[in-house]
Amino acid sequence: MRIEVARATAAGADSVALDVPERATVAEALAASPFADAAFAALAIHGEVVTPTRPLRDGDRVELLSSLLEDPKTARRNRALSSRPHPPGPRPRPRRRSV
Repeated sequence: MRIEVARATAAGADSVALDVPERATVAEALAASPFADAAFAALAIHGEVVTPTRPLRDGDRVELLSSLLEDPKTARRNRALSSRPHPPGPRPRPRRRSV
C-alpha cells in the first residue's frame, strides 16, 4: 500500500512516499519514515487530526503538525495595528450634515 508522510518546517515542506503493509497504522508509517524522531504537536491524515493507532488506507497522506508559533488572533491584531494609516487613539467623529 502506498502512502505519503509529510511535515512542514520553516525552510519549507518535506515529504516522502512509502510502501507499507496492509493494515499498517499511522505510528508504524511514522516509524518507517525519515521523520521518526521529528518533534510534532499532532498527526493528521489529509488535514484531519488522527491518533497514532489509526489504520491507514492506500493513498493516505500522514501529516506531522507542528505547534503554532504565534496565536492567530494576536498575529491578526498585530498585523492590523502595523498597517494602520492613522495614529493610534480615538478617531475624530464625523460631522453631521443637516438636511
